Amino acid sequence: MIKTFEHFVGFRNIAYSGIILDKESRYELLNKFSDIIPDDWEIHAHHMTICMGELPTIYRDYREEEIELTVTHLGISDDAIAVKVKGFFALSRGKNEVDERVQHITIATNPPNSPKISNDITDWEEIKPFKISGIVKEIEGV
Repeated sequence: MIKTFEHFVGFRNIAYSGIILDKESRYELLNKFSDIIPDDWEIHAHHMTICMGELPTIYRDYREEEIELTVTHLGISDDAIAVKVKGFFALSRGKNEVDERVQHITIATNPPNSPKISNDITDWEEIKPFKISGIVKEIEGV
């Protein structure tokens, strides 16, 4: 086996860090909102992004922690459907500062849009709150 430099130093290419939903929470989101997702849209309902790349050192103790989130609002645009969540923070790109943007989970997108298009949702409707949960993980890129 040929070993690369990355193999020896333990390099990992982390695409993003987030709260990855457990199966039950993903099912609950999709079940609650399936009637508003157009048939030709791509389903996501996977995670809440904490930050791009790996977690900053001061937040690494959160890795593999189970986190409970409260779903509070539904956002719909021509390009995406998402839910607003409370219960954890997101970090600004390249900084150790809390990001003031809306923490959310993308449920579905209108192809060819990627899930990040849900960052552009501005119209959020309050819904009856409910709890979901997931695990803090660093997700490797390709």
